Amino acid sequence: MNTGRGQNKMNWSDEEDRALIETLQEVAVDINWKSEKGWRDSYLVRVEELMAMKVPMAGLKANPHIESRWKYLKRKYHAIADMRASSGFGWDENSKKIQCDKSVYDEWCKYKIFLRNGRYCALFVQITRSELGKSL
Repeated sequence: MNTGRGQNKMNWSDEEDRALIETLQEVAVDINWKSEKGWRDSYLVRVEELMAMKVPMAGLKANPHIESRWKYLKRKYHAIADMRASSGFGWDENSKKIQCDKSVYDEWCKYKIFLRNGRYCALFVQITRSELGKSL
């Protein structure tokens, strides 16, 4: 893990990502942790406890590790779901990657920019070309 301002980043393994997704699914169906408006307070503490059982040597904490990764995965999911709903994007079931022409991808990115506080910010969450597939 890198430390310092803006560098408190943990490198997640595939095993940890799978465990997080499975754990979030378990907590989501548990009526004790869901409310009408979404998650109950301190649900991340419960996720942390369950994650400690699944990947005990990882040392993952609710904040910042799990909360940060959960937000990251949601952004990735929504970006991919948006692409799949857009014309020109396909899905390769074998490699589990988005497939499209570079021009389609570039055009999609143009539409995902908006003005916030006088600055242009990309809504797109830097899904790399390797994550989108070899066609870019």
